[in-house]
Amino acid sequence: MLGTRRVAAATGESRTDRRQECRTDRREDCRAEVFLKTIVTHGRNELVSAELVNLSCAGFLIRIKPRFRKSSHIQIALPKLGYIPSKVIWSLQGCAGCLFVNPLEEHDFNTMLRAIRHAKPGWLETLPKR
Repeated sequence: MLGTRRVAAATGESRTDRRQECRTDRREDCRAEVFLKTIVTHGRNELVSAELVNLSCAGFLIRIKPRFRKSSHIQIALPKLGYIPSKVIWSLQGCAGCLFVNPLEEHDFNTMLRAIRHAKPGWLETLPKR
């Protein structure tokens, strides 16, 4: 630990910065790069347009206009799976990183990924009404 303090002092980094960097570098799930126009619900079922940028079995990254607060609970509309409960982990400059409340099973993830890659405009109309 003493060595870490000396390195942090020499580089001007705080211990918190170094811990955060380690956390983000230790992602266990591979992320699939995608592009999908979708919707997110938050608050009292308020619908917001979003663009899904990448996802894994554990979570996803979206581009979104309103800034969500950290720890906000949302639901994202995904092909074949419907509305999936999620939690905002971070939000910055039009993007939000989120975790699924219940991580996806690999089979469900692969089925959804195929559906995303073949999604046509208007796919949201195929979801059950909220």
